[in-house]
Amino acid sequence: MRKEQNMHNHAVEAAYRRGYHHGSLHMMELIFGLLESSIPKSAVTDLCHVFQHHIVLPWRSAEGEQSSAPPQFDLEICQHLLRESKWHQSK
Repeated sequence: MRKEQNMHNHAVEAAYRRGYHHGSLHMMELIFGLLESSIPKSAVTDLCHVFQHHIVLPWRSAEGEQSSAPPQFDLEICQHLLRESKWHQSK
């Protein structure tokens, strides 16, 4: 039983590390792509913040729901959410 648990833990850890590696590479490509498209650094930071807080965290905390792939970054959606957020803050 203990051997089976150790094998399971190893498989979970390996999957976690693969996912982390894939996610970090994807995020680096995304950030560099935004910077290369002449988006100012401060706007890239704001867009990443919006993506994390308005899209990734709700997806991550959706307990009890069916398994789903991580959300993809959509520049137009993030820009829209950023404009809404700034509009609400200005009120």
